[in-house]
Amino acid sequence: MLFNDFITVPTPIDPNDERYLLPKNRDDCLKQWHDLKEKIKLVSSSLPYDISRNWDKLIPLLPTDIINDSVIALRKIIARKFITLNIDEKLYFEAFFNFIDKKPLGSWDFDLVEDPLLVSKYIWLNPIHDYQSYYPLLRNACERYLRLHGEKKQGAIKEIEKYLVTLKNKESDDAGTNLRYEHLNRYDLIIKVHASNDQNLIALFSKYLPIPRSAKFKESVPEHIKTKEMEENIAIIDFLHRNREMPYDDILDKIKVIQRHFRANKRQIEEINRIENIRENEEQGKQYLTATQYIESASKPYLPKGGTPELRRRIVSIADNIKLVKGIKHYTKRSSLKDIFDDAFYGRRTLLQLFKSFKPAALSDFDVYNGDGNVICFTSDYGIIDTSFDYEIELFFDITKIKKSKNKTVFYKQFDFGFNMLQSEYEPESESESDSESDTSNCSESIEDNVATRIISIPKQHKNIVLSKEMWTSACEFNRYDVRFHIGLSDDGVVDNKQMFSIDLPQFYFISYNIAQIDQILILNFFRVIDSLATKDEKSKQFVHSIYAMLEKLKEKDLKKFLIDLGEKMSDTMEFNFYGAHQIDFETLNSIECADSGKKLKLNDLINELKEGKLDLLQQAKDDFPEIFKSARFIQFLQSKTEDTLARIILDELIYSDSNTASQWKPLYESKFRQENEANKENVILTKECLNEVERICKEVDNFFSTKATEQQPLTNSNVTKVSLPA
Repeated sequence: MLFNDFITVPTPIDPNDERYLLPKNRDDCLKQWHDLKEKIKLVSSSLPYDISRNWDKLIPLLPTDIINDSVIALRKIIARKFITLNIDEKLYFEAFFNFIDKKPLGSWDFDLVEDPLLVSKYIWLNPIHDYQSYYPLLRNACERYLRLHGEKKQGAIKEIEKYLVTLKNKESDDAGTNLRYEHLNRYDLIIKVHASNDQNLIALFSKYLPIPRSAKFKESVPEHIKTKEMEENIAIIDFLHRNREMPYDDILDKIKVIQRHFRANKRQIEEINRIENIRENEEQGKQYLTATQYIESASKPYLPKGGTPELRRRIVSIADNIKLVKGIKHYTKRSSLKDIFDDAFYGRRTLLQLFKSFKPAALSDFDVYNGDGNVICFTSDYGIIDTSFDYEIELFFDITKIKKSKNKTVFYKQFDFGFNMLQSEYEPESESESDSESDTSNCSESIEDNVATRIISIPKQHKNIVLSKEMWTSACEFNRYDVRFHIGLSDDGVVDNKQMFSIDLPQFYFISYNIAQIDQILILNFFRVIDSLATKDEKSKQFVHSIYAMLEKLKEKDLKKFLIDLGEKMSDTMEFNFYGAHQIDFETLNSIECADSGKKLKLNDLINELKEGKLDLLQQAKDDFPEIFKSARFIQFLQSKTEDTLARIILDELIYSDSNTASQWKPLYESKFRQENEANKENVILTKECLNEVERICKEVDNFFSTKATEQQPLTNSNVTKVSLPA
């Protein structure tokens, strides 16, 4: 949606006010800019050189008249794009933006943006600021509102609400694809509003946007924030007191069960809404399944339809015994490790709602449309990663242990639907290599830039399946929610495009919630593709028949080798996702590796040494990965794995050396409530009753979402009982 689709142009400015006269031509604009530079030069000449060329330090020292002239110059550049700025000039205006952005709300005595229709095209100074940013409009509208009085003030706040309403789109909110307010977090506008003490403005923002926590306020915390958090703390203390017979960690485990039930069901509802929205918006006449049918189909291993019944039985039987995905990997920064270990992983939308600071990863609008707006993304142990993401640490997790946790917030995609793959020439394997067990993973050049091509060898048949999957781009003529497959056969891995067969399948077939059978689903989805191709026309049917005919000839060992290669090539860009949030169970963490140095810590090795009272590997781990030893939760996990007195003492010292505390509630709980429990056992809620309560709440959550799924109604805050406790 363009800005001029929803913005009402304010009252025209006074044409006689020289501050706001727009430039008539290029020379007029250049003169304004030249005069400004001369004034800045005069001021900076009296300052040390290092400050005069450092805009961030210089701008706060500029007098008011130069600041006002900068505003006027900016307005003219925005209004008439006559000037191509050099790098230094761009840096000046970027620093200038940062300077005025940091000022408290209500401190501007100017309107930087007076004509929203111009802003809709240029958003301040393109390309320094994001074209999609709503921030300049809202900041300017809030500043204008705070300067006005009487009826004009009421009109200004209605204008602000128009912007906020646009940020809340019901269709995308229900489908979990709305991150429009992300830019407001980036510029701290929501925090500035709550710090303004204007109750009307605060109430308006609270109606449409998340409310920040007290820790986000650098100076005094607003009273309404203090009151809100005090009420939350009282509720938590009351909950802990009523369940004081249970160990604290057991309480957290039960809370996580409830939270995961809630998030898993919320994800299901969002995905149903997302699929239904797509089905309604696509052209009529195309055959679609219902959303629930897509989800159910994708969460069952596909049963091949071609070939003989015996071949189909062999394919399914062998696939059932293949362990394709042995682990999953997540990439992050060193600076994030302590927060991840002590707290949790969070999806983008949850990070925004909690006002947490983070460095954005490679999450594009396309990913958000595909349902990834609130997920934590992992890849498989054999997966290819996007090299454009500058990561420092690889965390490797054991998928077998994750399966045992039965975490219902987990789902996975056969492919990364927005992945741009770096491709290389394919070198066909020699005859002598075709029988070997060595890896022959290769990529060929793509049909187009947005096509990822894989070569799957058919052992003993001297043939290769050439498989390309084409993702939607703006240049594609097919549905953005489809995946286009191109399939061919060749002797050397190279096939003429004209000999390739193509089929489009909805992406929803390749998003699954069945983690227990992940290996079978990733392998057998190939047969979903070729069986769909066989229904296209007679020529395609004969082509698919030839593939099944070659597989008929394979012995068990060769068929297994083919299926493993097929599964890896079909899923080497797969995404393994947790929805909303995920607190690490350290039992599932296998290793931590540094991308630059290659240094690696295997957790089992460290635990085994600690059990024996050996401390060399602990010291090495502290040197290589000091960030993880700032996490009290991780250190307490290590303590639980050893009975060695010296090791436990040293680990204790690590906890207290940085004043780390795994939870603000645990010390209070252990010192007060547990002692009180010993003296008043007859007054506590029994552990068994508490467990029954957890089960009851989980069933209630399941029933609620089950009803919603049947009714196809969107989720609203008003009809869900929230479970809000420390995660």
